[in-house]
Amino acid sequence: RARNAGAARGREETAQRGRLMDVQQSLDAQEQSLLESRRMIEESHSRGQEVATNLRGQREQLENARDALDETDSTLDRTRKTLVRIGRRVITDKIIQAIIILIELGIIALIVYFKYIKKDTRRVV
Repeated sequence: RARNAGAARGREETAQRGRLMDVQQSLDAQEQSLLESRRMIEESHSRGQEVATNLRGQREQLENARDALDETDSTLDRTRKTLVRIGRRVITDKIIQAIIILIELGIIALIVYFKYIKKDTRRVV
């Protein structure tokens, strides 16, 4: 009987050791899984920081581009207004030139009239 009790106790201890080893293996597997998860989280965090840095740089580039476009738009508006003023001045200058030419033609016509035509009318009488 003592042998059976010792054998039973031995089997029980072996079973307990087996369970402890299973539990230890399970804990080791969970620890490896946790380590892998932590590594993936750190890697994701690192990539996230890189993406955030890239996005900040791109935002600055877009802001600079927007500022340059605003400045260009303002310059174009001033240029457009200047061209309109130049166009008006050109038209005004052409009108003034036409008036001057008409006045000169009138003066020439008066000179011709008084020098040649009015002279001829005095001789006839």
